[in-house]
Amino acid sequence: MKAITKQSKIFLLILLVVAILIRIDYHSWQKVVITNDTGSYLRCADKILMHWQILDHLRTPVYPLFLTVNFVLFGYQKFIPVVIIQSLLGIASIFLVYGIT
Repeated sequence: MKAITKQSKIFLLILLVVAILIRIDYHSWQKVVITNDTGSYLRCADKILMHWQILDHLRTPVYPLFLTVNFVLFGYQKFIPVVIIQSLLGIASIFLVYGIT
């Protein structure tokens, strides 16, 4: 495990603040984006919710499972929690990338 220097900590903190500010700015003016493939992910999440059927030949199961868990916890097709959690995962990826470099 590598030692974290004071300079590295400052760089990581600046990177973290920039990532948070970019997400806050983006989500302050951008509405939830529904794209062409959104429907297929939602259908997969519906299959999981209604029939416990995870297999689908078009989609990998991880993102529909993520949607399903969000819908169970926060309400059916409530997308704001999905956006918030995705943003937090994006911010957390800074630490993952930093840790492997």
